[in-house]
Amino acid sequence: MIASGIYAIRCLPNGKAYVGSAVSIARRWRAHKQALRQCRHHSEHLQRAWNKYGEDAFHFEVLETVRKEELISVEQRYIDVMAACDASRGFNIAPIAGNTLGVKYGPMSKDHKAKISAAHKGKVHSAEHRANSSAAQKGKTSPNKGKVATAGTRLKMSVAKKGKKLSAKHIAKLVAAHTGKKRSAEACANMSAARKGVPATARQMTGILGTAQRRRKFSDQQVAEIRRRCELNQRIAEIAAEFGCNQGTIYRIKNNERQAYL
Repeated sequence: MIASGIYAIRCLPNGKAYVGSAVSIARRWRAHKQALRQCRHHSEHLQRAWNKYGEDAFHFEVLETVRKEELISVEQRYIDVMAACDASRGFNIAPIAGNTLGVKYGPMSKDHKAKISAAHKGKVHSAEHRANSSAAQKGKTSPNKGKVATAGTRLKMSVAKKGKKLSAKHIAKLVAAHTGKKRSAEACANMSAARKGVPATARQMTGILGTAQRRRKFSDQQVAEIRRRCELNQRIAEIAAEFGCNQGTIYRIKNNERQAYL
């Protein structure tokens, strides 16, 4: 007899659980294991824990056998009681139980996506949770590393991005996140190695030549005059405007960095 009901997938090392419902619990458990073994489970949190602790660290248990028509309501009760959608206590992504009777995992409806989005808006992960997530990802490589997208895939990506512009708020966040950050020597070496032997595009060459043409070369007399004005505490912005260069160049001349004006 095929048992329908509510089940939980428990991670023994951290005590977190994933709650679900199925017409056939045994069949659903096989589907979960197959997805987890292939690193394609829909719950990213559960997949990460599975990758970190290994299959033997997980225990599957039947919480309650119920009639098919009661599956969703009972599943919702267990999700709420066990706080399965709380990242610190469970692995569930959707806070609202969906009707998955015999349906394979696939694209979610717009309504379902909207409910998930509304449930997660305003939520902020704790510092401990972020630290654990960071530690779990260390040493892992991206599943797409080394893969080359097909011409068809690249075309779709190009079409999807055309006309899209980042909002001012998004740009401000990106700037704030990267301000003051310095690349490590290893990162710089990797970037340099990756660019070796790669010819610059026509657009890049135009930018390089344009920058070279815009560079201002100062005579020794001009350099001396700039330094004299700096010593007199004249505003850097005023000096830069008068000599037709940016303020950074004036600072470098002031600090006797010769490459600034050669």
